[in-house]
Amino acid sequence: MSFQRAARTDKGVSAVVNVVSLKMRIDIENLIEKLNSHLPKEIRIFTCIKTTKSFDSKCQCTGRTYIYVLPTYALTPIDRLVKDEFRVTDEILETTSKILQHFKGTHNFHNYTSEIKPNQPQAKRYIRSFECGKPFVIDGTEYVILTVNGQSFIRHHIRKMIGITIAIVRGYCGEEVIEKSWGHKKVDIPKAPGLGLLLRSLEFDGYNRKWGRDGEHKPIEWSKYEEEILKFQDEYILPDIYKTEAEEKVMMQWMQTLVHHVFDYTEDDEGNEIYGRNRFEQKKKGDSADDTVVQVEGEKEDKNAEDVKKRDLDNEKIEESEDSPSVDEMEVKMG
Repeated sequence: MSFQRAARTDKGVSAVVNVVSLKMRIDIENLIEKLNSHLPKEIRIFTCIKTTKSFDSKCQCTGRTYIYVLPTYALTPIDRLVKDEFRVTDEILETTSKILQHFKGTHNFHNYTSEIKPNQPQAKRYIRSFECGKPFVIDGTEYVILTVNGQSFIRHHIRKMIGITIAIVRGYCGEEVIEKSWGHKKVDIPKAPGLGLLLRSLEFDGYNRKWGRDGEHKPIEWSKYEEEILKFQDEYILPDIYKTEAEEKVMMQWMQTLVHHVFDYTEDDEGNEIYGRNRFEQKKKGDSADDTVVQVEGEKEDKNAEDVKKRDLDNEKIEESEDSPSVDEMEVKMG
């Protein structure tokens, strides 16, 4: 069947649209209605078209657009109490937009995934745009939508770009961490929750130019179905994101982990690891112990410091716990 899909998403991430391709002999008349009759309401087929025999939805997809629905309290300055009632200022929005521009262009994104080494060609990715939208309020919580368009993305790529952006805006680290992350050494980059991330659109510019208007084939584009897509998004996806965030405070829980990150190199000049997943967990415990010591006994030192040092020698490599596959690994446009 040569079944292929244009994009895959991380565990917990939604897709408003996607394109699948396969070879089959079938009468496409009334096909959409027949397919939708066997699908749950959360999965809809918008259209079915005939393509060239060699069409591959993954390899011939030239661009992907994702949006991230971000509660603005995630941008609360580090010295202020984080609350649902937080309302973002124009200054914070400008800072956020400025930081997002660092990711534009072609960069080595090996620090934004767990599956690729810095010297592998797949680490190079091309980001066309990364924008921060206007704030809006849903059920008392303010949100902004971050929109990123790129040629292709790797596993956790977008979530880590957003994670480090939040850390910088809040004041945990400076923008120089992003510049460090382009190098070959590992850098500690936090990964934002997957809840607010949605695959929003796909582009097939090359295919459309060559075949989309040859008289036999139709272009692969979304404009004709945009109204249906928006209705589907607003009815089935966004309400679930808002509801889950309101009930489970997913972003707020994740924000509590930022204090345990180092936002710096995790290996020395020889490539030896100096901060890994084990050390992260130890630091969480150590930070909690330090907080208790400060609050209760003032100047008393943490008695576990030596134990933590010894355990550092046995650190394991940072490994992601999610089992979702990586997103497409296309050849990257350079320059």
